[in-house]
Amino acid sequence: MLRMPGLRVRVVFLSLILSVFAASSPAQQVTARLQGVVTDATGALVPGASLVATNVSTGVATRVASDTSGQYTFATLVSGTYTLTIEKPGFTTKAISGITLDVDQRATMDVSLQVGHLTQEVQVQGAAPLVDTTTAGLGTTISEQPILDLPLNLRRTGALATLVPATIDTTGRSLTSANGNGSGFNDNSFSGSGSRSAGNLILIDGMVSRALNNGGFALQPVPEMVKEFKIQSNNYDAAFGLSSGATMNLITQSGTNQFHGSAWEYVRNQIFDARNFFAVNQTNPISGAEIPGTAKPSYKRNQFGVAVGGPIRKDRTFIFGSYEGLRLIQGQTGTAVVPTAAEKGGDFSSYLTGKTANLCASSGTAAPANLNFDTGQLFNPASEQLYTCPQNPATPNVAPATVLLGTPIPQNKITSIDSVGQKVLALYPVPNSPGVTNYVNQTPLRRPDEQFDVRADENLSSKDVIFARYLFGNTNQLFPQAIPFFNQYQHFRGQNVVGGWTRTFSSSLVNDVRIGYQRDYLDLDCAGCPRKPGLLASFGIQNLAAPSPQFEAYPVFYFSNFAGVGDGSYFPDILTDRVWKVEDTVTKVHGKHTLAMGADLNFWSAPGVEDPKQANGTIGFNGQYSSLGFESPGVSTVADLADLEQGYPDAGLFTEHAFQNHLVGGGWFSLFA
Repeated sequence: MLRMPGLRVRVVFLSLILSVFAASSPAQQVTARLQGVVTDATGALVPGASLVATNVSTGVATRVASDTSGQYTFATLVSGTYTLTIEKPGFTTKAISGITLDVDQRATMDVSLQVGHLTQEVQVQGAAPLVDTTTAGLGTTISEQPILDLPLNLRRTGALATLVPATIDTTGRSLTSANGNGSGFNDNSFSGSGSRSAGNLILIDGMVSRALNNGGFALQPVPEMVKEFKIQSNNYDAAFGLSSGATMNLITQSGTNQFHGSAWEYVRNQIFDARNFFAVNQTNPISGAEIPGTAKPSYKRNQFGVAVGGPIRKDRTFIFGSYEGLRLIQGQTGTAVVPTAAEKGGDFSSYLTGKTANLCASSGTAAPANLNFDTGQLFNPASEQLYTCPQNPATPNVAPATVLLGTPIPQNKITSIDSVGQKVLALYPVPNSPGVTNYVNQTPLRRPDEQFDVRADENLSSKDVIFARYLFGNTNQLFPQAIPFFNQYQHFRGQNVVGGWTRTFSSSLVNDVRIGYQRDYLDLDCAGCPRKPGLLASFGIQNLAAPSPQFEAYPVFYFSNFAGVGDGSYFPDILTDRVWKVEDTVTKVHGKHTLAMGADLNFWSAPGVEDPKQANGTIGFNGQYSSLGFESPGVSTVADLADLEQGYPDAGLFTEHAFQNHLVGGGWFSLFA
């Protein structure tokens, strides 16, 4: 029997208060509901009236009848624009056009009929404003036209969430949108009504599209593929109770009876950009000559695609699909301090100052002359020992100072460099810039993306409607580091599929079933990993070897002054997550009451989670040994490198047993009535 961590069961019993509150259900997460009362000119109730809601785009007609109390309810209508036709013998036929229903909307429209012949028809152009008297939920719907018309810098629909009141942009302030810890399609994040971004619930056609490692977008359809979305940030019903934050309920575009489509390419290039006022061309560190064109970093962004949709069979079968590609080259300027050729060879003679210091001089007594040293002197850590200074006769009751002494390195030239230090020094590039910060890395960020979306809708009969939708996204990102040999790389591949079947048994009984699946694969690693077999062990550090070929990487060496080298202490960072969804809702209209019951079952697993922190080891150098406990001020900027060359780290750690998790059997389960 599988264990179910994170089990949540919500059961809401509605008994005596059914006449006051209308229950909601997951089936209504992605559809709209239209209800009202049919009366005559005197206000008397009209039972048995025939009502037909016709989708203007697809021609799909949904039929119901008013009951004995004149009430009618269209329980599950796809969001869109409708014409409502009402017929009843002895009354003129009435047609109301321009009724627009949004995702998860519960609209009320009362209808009044005039006495007359059935062959007569009254046309009403432009529906009266729809009201919602059945829920206290707070939410805002962003419809298709604003999604297409409003400027989107990165063409991410989720950025429009900030148009909703009480919703703020949290991009860059949350794991949900951090480079190196996301899907690649989560360039933006938002927070609703003060909730955490990582607690947001993201639904696409009722199917979860949420990266399990951080709660951000797993996939984001292109704007042309989005029909509308609704942000619900407060008082939403139990159907959206999967997480504690705001809910984005997004519906994808479907085909219509008319072929329509679009193609696009958005171009950004540095040739269109002005030079930053403070930016100047770089200079050749050897010749000192200016390098033309280097004041403006490279920037090339091409985002292109096509979307097309239409009927396969008029009024019956529809399809809509889109493709978008991204090619990004964005210049980066990373600066670092790297060792010079002399420093790599152990020559630090240039740091000798010619000024003499004596650690015992501060005690007020005659300091021994053999303790005099240059203020830029390096010392041999193996020779260091404590020394008590002579007693000061003027203060016999004050204990003399104890200082650290060591043997000075002749002329500050380290002649025997530690074997590990030699391997580390070989990883540094040659300085290419003058000054203290003597290395500039302009390796550009590179990112190719591919995204493909397709949706099909089928009207099997007047009682059966089905749909299926598939999203696919693939992205690869190169993140430049200060030392280009250790650049980072991220690969993401995501798939999201969902299908639904709505069955209308009668004008008062509807069943809606939805089945979905999400699969994500995220790999954050160093660009050259895994390294060649035996690399980690070749450094000769005791007990340090790769636990498996997949974890073969350079150790991490970090310094107080110089740029660190190594492949990172968290690589590879791999997450494979899967979510299965099965949802069924039965909706029954009984008089003034709308009853719903069913189940929303979400199963998740993460069968491959790898996060081997410090599996390749991290070793630090702060310069405390070569500088005689930081008492030699003239070498404060190079003592850490001297510690490396003499083989004296100040700290180090590694994970002896790198771990790989297999998380299976998880789920979120909701039962409702």
